[in-house]
Amino acid sequence: MGSEMCIRDRLWFRGKAMPTDASALLGDSPGASPVRRATVVSCVINLASTCMGTGVLALPAAYERAGFTAGTVLCIASALFTVLSLNLLMAAGGKLVDRGGLSFYSLCEAALPRSGRAVDIAVLINCIGTATSFLVVAADCFSKLGIFSRQVCVLLSSALVITPCFFRTMDMLKITSTVAVSSLLCISALILAFGFGLAPWLDPCPEHSSVLHGHCGNVVNYGSSDFRDVLCTLPLFINAYTCQQNVFNVLGELNRPTSLRKGAVMVFAPLLPMCLYLVVATAGYLTFGSAVASNVINSYPRSPIVAAARAVLGVVVLCNFPLQIFPARKSFISLLDSFSSSGPIVDMAFSLSLFLTERREVIITCVFLVFTCVTASLVTDLGAVVSLIGSTGATLIALITPGGAYCLLTWREEGKALQRASAMLLVALGALLSLIHISEPTRRTP
Repeated sequence: MGSEMCIRDRLWFRGKAMPTDASALLGDSPGASPVRRATVVSCVINLASTCMGTGVLALPAAYERAGFTAGTVLCIASALFTVLSLNLLMAAGGKLVDRGGLSFYSLCEAALPRSGRAVDIAVLINCIGTATSFLVVAADCFSKLGIFSRQVCVLLSSALVITPCFFRTMDMLKITSTVAVSSLLCISALILAFGFGLAPWLDPCPEHSSVLHGHCGNVVNYGSSDFRDVLCTLPLFINAYTCQQNVFNVLGELNRPTSLRKGAVMVFAPLLPMCLYLVVATAGYLTFGSAVASNVINSYPRSPIVAAARAVLGVVVLCNFPLQIFPARKSFISLLDSFSSSGPIVDMAFSLSLFLTERREVIITCVFLVFTCVTASLVTDLGAVVSLIGSTGATLIALITPGGAYCLLTWREEGKALQRASAMLLVALGALLSLIHISEPTRRTP
């Protein structure tokens, strides 16, 4: 009862409602206008950049296991699942317009009391694991250039992401997100150029240079003989689109947050990565076939252009690193508030500064940076542990939470049977994929 009252109580200061994530997101408070400066394009780029990381380079190997046809279907279906889950989250969040700050915690607490902490913990662990893996990949990419040792590369990579991690709003990351998306587009174009063998120095397999389009002569499976293999690759595609943890942050900063503008963000944010994924997965798999590596970049011969692609990949993951701190910080603060008997702590000094001003947000960000840096320095390959944490956490965030919250918050409403059926489908799919992933031998990520 106490937690429910805490959710319902409106925060007031000097006779005016304090700007909360819910009011900013739904556009019901004039006090929130200073933070609603993001455009539809910047929101799409930030949300799409949250999706796109090193996982895109594992998709050709997913095609190899599932088969070309099934892999293509799963890639497109996962994008549609993401669009559905984002819309379900926002529809469920709309039920909390008068219940204070909107977050995964408040949404889950309203739908199922005492479940908010579990989801916040899942978001926190998933963000920490993803951010740490970004530093590991960046250090590996830069150290292979032969200029600095791996330990030095970890420290330099951590130093490069310090400033954007202390930005107050996600809209301020639109430049780094644009760099990340543009860099991945360049890597995709390079993979496509290798696939067609457009020049002698773009031959992916010199020993088979006479084969059309640079195909390396390995087996390409256009179907699949094992349905379990197809199903086991679905978590890879679902994880590649996971951005739900940032949807409240991104749309909370959208200028003029009408239903049409929010809907455009939620549709185009997954479709942009989908186009990229289809190009990389198709070109990478058709080039190397059954011999494709789990990280498709490792399949290409050593050359200056491939070394440059590795360096660009390091830039991509560093640009995406700050996107993990926003949901992690918010979930950690939510956990702290849930254990506080006095309820949520509100910073009364609403700031328009470029960087964070609230003391505990600064402290949490510093701890996050130190922890991920130390972990990346000690662990050269996160391997099965990070893969297991990331997959199960991402499944909970991307499928189970959106579907479950929507069903519970709209259970007694009439005329929404189709929406509830689709929400229950997401929950069932998420539960199934979690069980499959736990029972399957974990494959290493790139």
